[in-house]
Amino acid sequence: PAPNAARRPDGRAAVTALSVAPGERGGAAVTVHVDRAVDVQHFTLDAPRRVVLDLAGATLLAGAPRADGSARGVAVRASQYRAGVV
Repeated sequence: PAPNAARRPDGRAAVTALSVAPGERGGAAVTVHVDRAVDVQHFTLDAPRRVVLDLAGATLLAGAPRADGSARGVAVRASQYRAGVV
C-alpha cells in the first residue's frame, strides 16, 4: 500500500502502479494508479511515436513498477520526469 499523502513532506500524490490491457475496441487500456488527484497533461511525440501523460503534483514511489509488459503492441513506462511531475 502507498504511504498516506499526509505523511509525505512534499504533499504530492503517489503513483503506485501502472498497467496496460487489451481495450474494448482492439486498442489498449492504460491505467495509472495514484493515491489522490493530480493534474494531467497529454500530448503525442514522434520518433518513436508515443503518447505522453504528464502527472503534475505526483511522485513515483521507489517500489512502484516503472514499466508494464506490452498488450496489443503497447508498452507503458513511468519515470520521475522532474520534481513533482511523473
